[in-house]
Amino acid sequence: MGQSYNPSAMLGCENTTALMKHIWHNRQQPSHTVLASMRQLPQYNTLKQNTFSAAAAGIIDRELSNMIADAKAFNDPPYEVFNAAEKQAEPQMRVGYKRLDGMTTNLHYGESIFVQNMLCTRSRHHQLIVFAGYKTAFAWLCEAEKRTVSSDIAESLLRFQIPCGRFSYASIPKRHFNCVLGVTGTLSCLTANERKLIRVSPLLITSNAPRHM
Repeated sequence: MGQSYNPSAMLGCENTTALMKHIWHNRQQPSHTVLASMRQLPQYNTLKQNTFSAAAAGIIDRELSNMIADAKAFNDPPYEVFNAAEKQAEPQMRVGYKRLDGMTTNLHYGESIFVQNMLCTRSRHHQLIVFAGYKTAFAWLCEAEKRTVSSDIAESLLRFQIPCGRFSYASIPKRHFNCVLGVTGTLSCLTANERKLIRVSPLLITSNAPRHM
């Protein structure tokens, strides 16, 4: 019910960097061709043998497939390159996403329709980098090739994003709080199915209160 918290582990090393660069340079080829060629690379076999257990080796192919898809559509949602330090003498060019009437690199979960599953990671180069899947990393790589952004930052973002679970925000309070109070302005117009969902949730008592505008 509702949105979920989707934590991920970030795995970055010279092998992941090489694999993601291979995907980027071959993104115009069919997906199955790119994946087949990657299985022949020594970096692929090193990750499979030394980083993941045999039971978890399928994670590599799953994430590589996600990378290939994101590399083909790295500008959807559209990104822009902007100076994050306009008031400083030295420009700091960043890849960001438009939000309201400005640009931002620190959109959080659920703040925009296209960033529902974004991941955040901190690096020594940049305070907060936001990922839309792997698209943001490839956007940085694209701009680094044009020399519009730092190649050091771009390479620091070439990492596997390994999902570690999915937790319903609506269910989290059940484990940590004895009482949950909710306020909504649409309670009186809920459908029958929506009312059933509320009865399953921790909300046991509901009431309507008049409002004054």
